[in-house]
Amino acid sequence: MLLSVLATAGCGSAPSFSQPVRPPPEIGPPAQPAEALPAGPVGYGTVLYRGYESAATLVVADGRRFELPRPPAGEGRQGSLLATLSPDGRWLGLRTAQYPRDPGYQVRDLLGGGATRIDGEPVRWSTDSRFLLVRSGVRLTLVEPGTGEAHAVTVPADLAHLVTGVFPDGRLLTAAVQSDEAEFGVVSGDGVRRIRHVFASSEQDECWCPGPGLPVLSVDRAHVYLPVAYRPGADKATPEKTTAIAVVDLATGVVDRRIDAPAGELVGDIAEGLVMVVRQVDRTEVVLINAAIGGGRTLTTVPATLTIAVPGQVLGPVE
Repeated sequence: MLLSVLATAGCGSAPSFSQPVRPPPEIGPPAQPAEALPAGPVGYGTVLYRGYESAATLVVADGRRFELPRPPAGEGRQGSLLATLSPDGRWLGLRTAQYPRDPGYQVRDLLGGGATRIDGEPVRWSTDSRFLLVRSGVRLTLVEPGTGEAHAVTVPADLAHLVTGVFPDGRLLTAAVQSDEAEFGVVSGDGVRRIRHVFASSEQDECWCPGPGLPVLSVDRAHVYLPVAYRPGADKATPEKTTAIAVVDLATGVVDRRIDAPAGELVGDIAEGLVMVVRQVDRTEVVLINAAIGGGRTLTTVPATLTIAVPGQVLGPVE
């Protein structure tokens, strides 16, 4: 039960959510084929990527690359290992993929070399990497990769597919985002606390309204970051900058402020800022946004032909 997770979560101090390592500034074709991922420790993971014809590849802190097993041939190009790195880069989750549609999944310790078998597909990591939320059919489970301990969670049926974040204490964040409003839910052993924010009362109103992309839970767990886009009113001109990130207070539902940001996929919040994946015609950039004043800098660049997943994301099929 979720209640039991909450009761035990305070027994130890949670690690700080701050990715300890950075990916290389540029990831291009390797000078030589990547080695197969060995069974032992390899160091912190920094990024995962996959090409049209290539296997999924893990890049670790010292720049080495390791090729992950390919999905079974019978799954075709849309086959995926559902590989995912924890936000701190220590844990690597991936399917066992021994045969087509093999439901087996494991989480490997990239520092210690051990592995834990779990039942389900990855949904979300907790912000501190303590839990991986997995789904098996309609069942949701919080798994502690360090111990393999699994905690069944109960989520109302109308919210089960809307989980977008996991708190370090096992609570879940849900989000139902529409063009003019957003409703967030904090699911705990006591039920669901819902927080709603209306961005505009009609389609004719000027507003910074929800744009494409999912919300992200903040490091301090007190806010939600939501991508927004400017929508001019009937007599308003469109400004030069039309995309931003709204900072929503989870206690009140009020938008505290907006952060200037490029158009892209908001994927995480770390101690140094917000992480976005920005896709250009010829490349994809991982950008770190200054959460205080906006603006950002590029952490790494990969060719547009690669599908990329930073820590906290799941590497899906080639797009």
